[in-house]
Amino acid sequence: MSEMERNLALTRDVYASWSASSGTDGATLLDLMTDDVRWGSLANGAPGAEFAVDTVGKDGVRQYLTSLAAEWTLDYYEVDELIADRDRVIALARCGWTNRATGKSVRTPKCDVFRFRDGKIAEFRAYYDTASVRSAATHDDDTG
Repeated sequence: MSEMERNLALTRDVYASWSASSGTDGATLLDLMTDDVRWGSLANGAPGAEFAVDTVGKDGVRQYLTSLAAEWTLDYYEVDELIADRDRVIALARCGWTNRATGKSVRTPKCDVFRFRDGKIAEFRAYYDTASVRSAATHDDDTG
């Protein structure tokens, strides 16, 4: 099995675990990362996604995932396509989340970019509709 095939298989395992646990199984995900993993998202702590700050290391990712699960419920996560090139895998997906505080849902296309090193996730970056996330995380009477 080539490095790209191994990375694709690992990415499929990540999404299978994530979907099976409804986005709550951070432990399995952490086991698939390097100790110095770089993790982040387009939101990078923006209103409604304060948990989503860029971080380095498993402790930061653990906090990111714990806060995500505390603030949002995963409704669905569907990967449409995986694209691999050398040490990178790009996942084109769609997902839905419901904010626990407001009860509002968001549906968004999503692009996840992984970089692998020695068979583990060394970098992860998520791109999605941050305006919809903010709207779903905001109470109707909020003015900010």
